Amino acid sequence: FDAAELTVLSSAYLGQRTVFAECFGLEPDQVRVLAAGSPFPLARRPIVYRPVGALSRATLGQLEPALAAEVAGILAAHAGDKGLIHAGSYAAARRLLADLGDRAPRAARRILFVDSSAGKARALDQHRTSREPTVLLSPSMREGVDLPDDFLRFQIITKMPYPDLGDPWTAARQARDPRWYALETANALVQAYGRGCRHAGDHGTTYILDAQLQRFLARYRPLLPPWFLDAARAALTDAKRTPAALAVVHPPCDHPRLFARHAGLVAGLPCPRCHRWIDRASIPAVD
Repeated sequence: FDAAELTVLSSAYLGQRTVFAECFGLEPDQVRVLAAGSPFPLARRPIVYRPVGALSRATLGQLEPALAAEVAGILAAHAGDKGLIHAGSYAAARRLLADLGDRAPRAARRILFVDSSAGKARALDQHRTSREPTVLLSPSMREGVDLPDDFLRFQIITKMPYPDLGDPWTAARQARDPRWYALETANALVQAYGRGCRHAGDHGTTYILDAQLQRFLARYRPLLPPWFLDAARAALTDAKRTPAALAVVHPPCDHPRLFARHAGLVAGLPCPRCHRWIDRASIPAVD
């Protein structure tokens, strides 16, 4: 920052001004923020909250089968769409792929597993050029990846992107400054969400499967931008209305969609293709 009188940092989101300044050793009154709301309508970038449990190192063994089942259901609902799955780590991605291979072999064959940073460009090229509804699986595609329009119609955030406390440097930094740890998580979450809708005419659905989202929102809401919070609030509201789900077809556009079933009633979620809310009368009867 000493190399120029004025330094401009541009990003979809840089975090809260005071926390950002402190992380970079700046005085808050030396930092000016110019912000704008999202130009993308909320209906084109919905979040669907489908928690399988609070995922952590202690609970992974117990919850990963439910996580894989949820991923398999989402893949079935987006059978003709390209997508992206954000895994918590390379090891978690390998376990998910193995489970999908046993649970849903056809869906597993759509997966392009990015098993290293070196293979990222190759996998992206294959994803973009393939006529098949391929789905990228990686822990390292939360930022720096541009997949507009039909290259990405859905994405799945399997786990809240907390920095790895198994890394000694990360653990030491978190112990010294818990706000830094929260800010890194908020930035990673927002960056991942941003893969789903790349321009005003684009649309994409983001599924979040980790129940820790709700606790993070309650505790660190000020670290997140209003346009993300709008989508998250809508997702939490929808999740309360739709506690269970099964796959049916959305008649207006013939697109497979997960619809919730509760107390003998069927209620709709917004379709990721046409974004209409579906009333009960428009959904075919389900046994």
